[in-house]
Amino acid sequence: MGKYFDFEYTGGAFELFGPAHLWTLVALAAFFAVYLRVGKQGDAVVRTRLRAGLAIFLVSLDMGAHLFWVLNGVWTPTAVLPLHMCSAMTFVMAYAFLTESRRLYPLVYFLGIAGAVQALITPDAAQFGFPHFRFWDSMFSHAGLVLGGLWVVMVEGVRPS
Repeated sequence: MGKYFDFEYTGGAFELFGPAHLWTLVALAAFFAVYLRVGKQGDAVVRTRLRAGLAIFLVSLDMGAHLFWVLNGVWTPTAVLPLHMCSAMTFVMAYAFLTESRRLYPLVYFLGIAGAVQALITPDAAQFGFPHFRFWDSMFSHAGLVLGGLWVVMVEGVRPS
């Protein structure tokens, strides 16, 4: 199990549009459909729980990535800063979803989807292939940003301008 969390990963490199990549995208799309349908059909309590769950999940993934770098002794400010747009959007989305800040929803939609879709299609995980933690972290964190952007439009009914 430890090899899936080691910085010196000895497994295969990430294969762009390989089976693991494509099946992960298909599974995520199916999950999106279910999550959004449950959110759209649910009452206010269900929607609040799903929003909070997504926010907590995304922040946990981001913190998990930092913990990965720390535990492997490679975390330095120059390695993790400046923040990537998706890392910053994780916290913007979490804040927007936990506080129901509808003013931030257009930002969640435009920036969350724009960068995260590109990262799902062509992830920067070349060193860490399937099934390494960084593969899953990259796929799930970017998928969460896309899901949040879709949520804003499809469940909350916000029409960004």
